[in-house]
Amino acid sequence: SDAAYKKEGQTCCLCIPIQCGMKVMAILNIISAIGTIIQGAVAMAQSPGNGVMFLLLALLPLLVSWKWFLWLKEDTEETTDQLVKWMRLQFFVNSVLQIVIGILVIAGVFTDCGPDVSQEDCEKIFAEHRSMIIAPVILQVCISILIMFYFYNVTRRYKDAFHS
Repeated sequence: SDAAYKKEGQTCCLCIPIQCGMKVMAILNIISAIGTIIQGAVAMAQSPGNGVMFLLLALLPLLVSWKWFLWLKEDTEETTDQLVKWMRLQFFVNSVLQIVIGILVIAGVFTDCGPDVSQEDCEKIFAEHRSMIIAPVILQVCISILIMFYFYNVTRRYKDAFHS
């Protein structure tokens, strides 16, 4: 029947049952959050200003990880709905940030050739070779956005199959 296919026919990564894929994504997201907190603590110890900035930028992913934890603890319509909403928000925020950072990289905002090369020489070298980074940066931005969309879409499909 259609209802059975709706639940049983859903997969994650083309071959994993969607329930298993959701649990794997939840566990990996929670492990990533723990790593982010540790990385933030190290950044705070090395440079408090950078550490605070790091943790502020990590706030949304940490909140999404919390939603994954709540969903993993208890898979209900409410926790699934909250997870889908936060994944959607993270998708849009991540997409905007990926595009902005890609533009800044192509514009040469993050040039650093190391201590042996002056900033002026570094900027000159970058300007001469800028065309070499345009395609890889655009490709990286597109792939990152597509992957994030896929993860959001899996949560949405799971919600539609099991909580609608």
